Amino acid sequence: MPYEIRLEHVGLLPQGGSVTCSLGETDKWVVVGRSGSGKSRFLQILSQEVDAPQGAVSYSKDPQEPEGDWTVVRLTDPSANPKAKVIGLTKTLLEWVLVRPSRSAKGSKRSAPQRMAEGRLSAPSPSVATEILVALGLWEVRNELVGNLTPGQRAALTALPLLLLARKDRNQTSDTLADRLRPLRGVLLVIDEVCDRTDRWTREVILDALDSIAEQGATLVVVSQLTEVASRCGSIIAMREGKPVFVGSIAQFVKRSRPVSFEVCGERMTGLRAMVEPFAVKVEEIPGGIRFEAYEGQELAAKLLLEGYGDVKYVVMNSPRLSDALSDLA
Repeated sequence: MPYEIRLEHVGLLPQGGSVTCSLGETDKWVVVGRSGSGKSRFLQILSQEVDAPQGAVSYSKDPQEPEGDWTVVRLTDPSANPKAKVIGLTKTLLEWVLVRPSRSAKGSKRSAPQRMAEGRLSAPSPSVATEILVALGLWEVRNELVGNLTPGQRAALTALPLLLLARKDRNQTSDTLADRLRPLRGVLLVIDEVCDRTDRWTREVILDALDSIAEQGATLVVVSQLTEVASRCGSIIAMREGKPVFVGSIAQFVKRSRPVSFEVCGERMTGLRAMVEPFAVKVEEIPGGIRFEAYEGQELAAKLLLEGYGDVKYVVMNSPRLSDALSDLA
């Protein structure tokens, strides 16, 4: 059995909307919603920092790996050490992500996330700190105090451990086949709007690191309002006023957000309109033709109808985009 996190009717409120889903190895989820919708609270419940007011969160793992425990990795805010220098804090963070727990586990030691096992990954070489600081655009400010950094630079420093976890050329001290193939199995990585605070160049570096981390078996849950972040994930949880309003794939989320819009240009539209109306939700006249909208299950029939009948010059099909779906949620 693979590593899996199961949410059974988990809600942020004692009653009302809830989430039932499974998060497995290599899965990448994004949590979206306007400010105050409960995104950060959901992360706390998922990582068992707080109890769920409704439902239950359970962690399971491969019984053939008695030494394997779930590890929750939550990035720490470097602003907590404003008088530390960037280079000094970098070395501390590199050590932390290897052997230190991100928090104390709640509940039973057998079912709750545990700690990053010492020796799971070997210590990085001294050049790694330099390499990562350069990649994040922080090398020029390596001797600056954290308190003097811009918000974007602090966000980049927060993401520094991600680049270490993403490294595939690191030495591994484990001899198990599972750790050699997917050394980050059983790692839940929760990231709360770090990408949203960085510039687009740094953001791309971070997103590439997240892809690499997921490929190595980790489970990722990212809070973000950015289309470019959501598009790199496979599944989405949309929040509104403390309640989940959608749980599923990105494709399903986009499809349900808006109907597909068809623009038909041609002559003698009267007969064509009569054929289209049984399939369409809304039909309106446009210069030189008509426009109509069709929901799931109707697009193909409507498109075939238009291409096969009537005096049609062209048909333009406008499918909803992820950015449209995220905009509608806000």
